[in-house]
Formats: sequence, structure tokens, C-alpha cells
Amino acid sequence: MTEITTSEEGYSLIEVIVAFAILAGALLTGLEVFRGGLENLQRAERQLGAAQFARAEFIKLSLEPELQPGVRQGTADAWQWRAEVGTVVETGSATATSPLRVQVFVGQEDEPLLAEPIIDTILLSKRRAQ
Repeated sequence: MTEITTSEEGYSLIEVIVAFAILAGALLTGLEVFRGGLENLQRAERQLGAAQFARAEFIKLSLEPELQPGVRQGTADAWQWRAEVGTVVETGSATATSPLRVQVFVGQEDEPLLAEPIIDTILLSKRRAQ
């Protein structure tokens, strides 16, 4: 009697399919992490751009010789902005300067302004001669 021996080398179809499924799952997870990272980077770039633009508008306001309370707004460089200048305390005293609260809101031109101001600070302004 002769004994038949078979030597099969290689992987079965099931093993190959399972390996591909594991590889596909790992690739999809990696792509999702990469996509999330790109979204965070874009959001950070928008926030940085808004902060830089708000600072530029604040500097323009702070350079006004006699800054008065009121609302100013405009658009420039694909950004829209609104600056709200208000009195902090009306002392009635005859000082040369008065504290003003300055809030600068910024948003991209095609989006609404942010609900929270980018800049919210107190600025000393020269009083108008009366």
C-alpha cells in the first residue's frame, strides 16, 4: 500500500479575506484620524486669522485720537467685524482720560459673527474738550 501525502502550502481564501478585512479596518481608522486632524488644523487657522484680524481692528481703534462710544463695523479681506465701544463708569470728573470697554467681534464674510468677542478689554481714551 502506498500512502498519499499532500503538502499544501499557502493560505486559504478565508485567511486572505480576514487579513484584508483587518487591513481595511486599520486603514479606515487611520484615515478618520487624519481627517479629524485636518479639520482641527483648519479650525485653528480660522481662529488664528480671526484673532489677527481682530487685533488689527483693535489697533486702528486704539489709534483714534478721541475714541467715542458707539458701534463700528465693516468688512475687509474676507472678514467681517463689529467693534462695540462703551463707557465703563461715568465718573463725571474732569479727567483727561476716560476708560472705555472695547469688544471686537469677527467672522468670515460668509458666516455670522462669533457670539463671543475675540477682544474684550478696557482702553483709556482722551476726552473731548468741552
